[in-house]
Amino acid sequence: MKIIVLSALILLCFALPLHALVQPPASVPEISLPDTDNNQHSLPEVIKGKVAMVVYWSLTCPHCQQMMPHFLFLNKRLTGNNFIMVFINSDGMSMAEAVANFAAAQKMPGPWLVDEGPDDSMPLAQALDIVATPGAFLYDTAGNLVLSQETYQENQVDIDLFMENIQKSF
Repeated sequence: MKIIVLSALILLCFALPLHALVQPPASVPEISLPDTDNNQHSLPEVIKGKVAMVVYWSLTCPHCQQMMPHFLFLNKRLTGNNFIMVFINSDGMSMAEAVANFAAAQKMPGPWLVDEGPDDSMPLAQALDIVATPGAFLYDTAGNLVLSQETYQENQVDIDLFMENIQKSF
């Protein structure tokens, strides 16, 4: 009987969505990241006083490619508001030129940040416990986390849910 209960608990743990197991911190992480030109940017300073959507993405992620037009449409729709969309790439500084070329071609707003820290660490992924791309994190004007989503398998970031929460955050 103990083996059956233990087995059921183990299966239940694997059946839970990953985002239900670990929640990101309640406020924007105190980290600095390089842009594609290797200039450092403090994430709290970049989004200070604005409603901010942080998009975590990769060049090699097909879901990121699929979601990018939706992110950019949302950003364009909110132009002129107290809003900023910050794109943070997970591919590392070795891919900075390719990231910059892609971002320019897609007309992504800058700065184009790269999640790379000392010794090839990934400070944002570690701080927010990100395990998949794309991921989206919404912060209010005080830097408090309002909403977060990471995609798994065939799921997509729910742009409508983000828009609803963005409007509430102004």
